[in-house]
Amino acid sequence: MPRPLRRTKSSFLVPLAITATAAAASFALWYLYSDDGTPTHPTSSGAVDSGTERDREHRGRRGRERDRTRDQPTTSSSTSQTAAPAQPRGQPVPDYKPSIALVVRESSSASALLSQLPAPLSLARANVFVLLYAPELGGHPLSDSNNSDSSGEGRVYRQARALFAKDVPREMVMPYTDRKSLVPMLKQIAPECVFVEGALVSGEGEGTVGAVLEGKWVGGLVVANVGGEVPEEEGRRWGKRCRVVEVGEVAEEWRERVG
Repeated sequence: MPRPLRRTKSSFLVPLAITATAAAASFALWYLYSDDGTPTHPTSSGAVDSGTERDREHRGRRGRERDRTRDQPTTSSSTSQTAAPAQPRGQPVPDYKPSIALVVRESSSASALLSQLPAPLSLARANVFVLLYAPELGGHPLSDSNNSDSSGEGRVYRQARALFAKDVPREMVMPYTDRKSLVPMLKQIAPECVFVEGALVSGEGEGTVGAVLEGKWVGGLVVANVGGEVPEEEGRRWGKRCRVVEVGEVAEEWRERVG
């Protein structure tokens, strides 16, 4: 019978050396081509899949960058604009203030028309002028030579001055002595509305309303009847721009037209 083959030590060592050499060469190649030289875990086949690991790390970095971007506060176009200053509370002051004229006559008693108005007058929404017809004026109230005891300051003049605050110029009350002066004065002021005593546009003052309205520089007239000086039908003849009311209705007209 043939003799059995005997395995020597070299027959075991040669394959083992070949396997170890191949593993060392694979490890060296992986280390050479990796990004940072840090070993990664080998795959089940013993080879290192360095490309897959790099892809994972790259995706991880991108994910972290997206998270940081998402966490940062965003500024929209609406919030980046400078906020408008808050409006002050209370009633807004209009850009345009109309002028209002009050036409009354000096008398020994108080003016019924002026008695219907609030005091002091608010000049925030309108400029108010009082035209005082005083044919018996002994001295001009606006003259510096006059004092509080002068005959130039009659009862109605003092009443008109009391409608304004103390710091309002005295020129807001303007006396005149000639009836014909009223129309030129109103033309100069060009008021939005005129409140006038009925006695000043009737009798000797007849024709005043027509002259004022024809000029187109007065918005409208309110004639206050104290003793029925102006019949209501005559007021209708003057048209829609003129309204004849009883003196007790002046306060309501003032609220509607001036505020």
